[in-house]
This record gives sequence, structure tokens and C-alpha cells, in this order.
Amino acid sequence: MDSNVLLYIGIVIFIVAMLADRRGQFIQALYRGFRTFPELRNPRILVCALEDSYTDLAEIDTGIYSRHFKRISTVQLHDLDELFDQLRKGCDILHLFCTVSEQGMIQGADGLRPATDLLSACDGSGVKVLLVANENPAKGYITGFKKGRSPLNLILTLQRKGDVFGKFFGALFDEVLQGKTLPVAWVKLAPQIPRTEHQDVPETLFLTGQAFKLIP
Repeated sequence: MDSNVLLYIGIVIFIVAMLADRRGQFIQALYRGFRTFPELRNPRILVCALEDSYTDLAEIDTGIYSRHFKRISTVQLHDLDELFDQLRKGCDILHLFCTVSEQGMIQGADGLRPATDLLSACDGSGVKVLLVANENPAKGYITGFKKGRSPLNLILTLQRKGDVFGKFFGALFDEVLQGKTLPVAWVKLAPQIPRTEHQDVPETLFLTGQAFKLIP
């Protein structure tokens, strides 16, 4: 058969498929097939508590990462300047415990500091994911954690729901390590269906940033 005829047939099939696919799933599949994401290999993970009251939770949450990753540091610090010094040493995932006021300020031994100072430090140090792991008021997050066009993936905890927190994030990283990006893995575990409550998912705010593939 003439090559021009084959090309014509292929184009017709493609157009028919697009017209028949009202939800765009065909095009989305093609897009996912051709799209590539940067790889993050052997990530540097910092689990940090800015107050003594969070020390036990920090130790517990370290287990979320220790199943898969090797470069994990768990530290007790007291103010943002100490944390910024740690970030400058290199950090890809920051798992942080800190008190956030309703005015969007972070409490440290040196007093209150704007949450935007933390976001700027994360951007400057190349942090890919910032997870605030303790419960804080939504108003404080909304007021203080405005990331704009930052590539940072920002996860802010409203309610841990006890053991649900660790189980969910453990399952989330299981999915990510199978080749999914963080947003895709999140939607699989917690489908975004209006007026649907997930009892097995902690209450969080997830502001997506740059997608990447995580490799241990």
C-alpha cells in the first residue's frame, strides 16, 4: 500500500479517536506518554523540630522515610536561623514541626518570624518538598505561606488524625517510588471528589510545585 495512503489512514484514525473521546482521556494519555520529568536521586531528607514538644513526633515520622531512603537527618533546633544553616548544607525534602500563628508567623526561640522567610530559604537551598507536619490553623497557613510561582511543593497539616498521618505518607512515598509524581500519587490515594471525606487521609493543604520522579 502506498505510504501516503497509510499516512492518510493514520490521520483519519487519530481524528476519529479525538472526536470520540469526549473527556480528553486519549489526548491526556498521549501527553503523559511524551512528557518527561526531572529525576531526584538519593534525596537528602531533613526531619526537624523547632520546639521540644515536637521531638517525639519527629522521631516517629522519621520512620516514614527510613524504609526507602538513606540520607535522613533528624534534628532538634530552636529557631529559623539554625534551620537555615542546616538547609544550606543541602536538603531536598524538609519535614518540619513548627508553630504557625494565625498571622502567618513561625514561632522560634528568637521570637516570631514571617513564614515567607522560610519559603525563601527553601527556594534558595533547592528544597523540593516542604511538609509542615504538625497541626496549625488554616488561617495561619493561608496568611503566611504564599508561595507564588515558587517550584516548591508545599504540604501543610491541619489535622494529623493520629496514626493516619504516618500511614498515608508512607503509602504516598510507596506510590512515588513506583514512578508516579507526587501530585499523581496523591490523587490516587485521595481522589479529589467534591463533598467526599477521606477518613484514612490527614487533613492538609497541598500546593503543588515542580513535578519530579523520586529515585532512592
